[in-house]
Amino acid sequence: MMIKSTTIASFLLVGLLLSTVSGSAQIYYYNDGTISNSDLRKARPYKNGTFLLQGSKKGIIWVPRHSSRGNNYLELVLESLIQGLPEIRDYTGVQVRSILGGSHGTVSVLALLMDVETRELLGIKKEQGTKINEIATDFKRQLHTRMLALAQENSSLSPVTVAMARLSEMERLGIPLRGRLEAALSPEQFRQTQEIVFQLYGGFETPFVDLDLLTFFDLSREQRTKLELVAEEANEKRNAIIMSRISGLNTAQDIQAFDTAMQEQTPLIAKKVRNVLTEEQQKRGDALMLGTDEVKKKIGLN
Repeated sequence: MMIKSTTIASFLLVGLLLSTVSGSAQIYYYNDGTISNSDLRKARPYKNGTFLLQGSKKGIIWVPRHSSRGNNYLELVLESLIQGLPEIRDYTGVQVRSILGGSHGTVSVLALLMDVETRELLGIKKEQGTKINEIATDFKRQLHTRMLALAQENSSLSPVTVAMARLSEMERLGIPLRGRLEAALSPEQFRQTQEIVFQLYGGFETPFVDLDLLTFFDLSREQRTKLELVAEEANEKRNAIIMSRISGLNTAQDIQAFDTAMQEQTPLIAKKVRNVLTEEQQKRGDALMLGTDEVKKKIGLN
């Protein structure tokens, strides 16, 4: 977790450099109004990685092609939680998190637990749901306080830089968050939630090594140490990709190229993670992925 937070913090530095070049122009946004979660879920695919909105709201919003309806949905639920509004008004955070790839540990678990169908699937009782809502409200309050302090320190940060900083803060807050969620859920419910996040983010096939999430594989101390090294290597490669695009991320084409470069790392990282796990652990992960479509169907993402 230390490696992950430190690396994300380094992304903030890179983001500052990017914002110096690209200015404060937003990248990927619908400029003629707000777009609800429902609008985006009903949007039809248009070209590579683009979704065309239907009805009275006309416009194009860019999302990474490989995301489809899995992690995009979780990113949307998380963004909706953070913004605390009926409609998401700034998709910068969704875009940044999607491109960087992988889940965000316990924060992604919290996002999934805010989904009504998922709560039904897990058998979350009313009193548990109330507790989870309280935890989510407290998490949002803490995050808002930290981001407000950042804004007061520097009011000229670009949307991308702010999104990077917010991601860093979310993952720091994820450390105490885990204990609170484990106390609110049964061990089986918490493990199943982790497994669903694993499924929706592509299993082993992500450019990001999330040790916090992979704990449901009952990792040994030696495996954790080895996976920390894999995570560090993955993060260094990701930093190099960001630095190679220091000229700016100003258009959908720029971001699509960035996203493609990130995805090229995915099979390499996946192989390294598998090499650390036992054959039994690998089979467990593969078996989970075979059930992904069924899980998506149960929570309305098919």
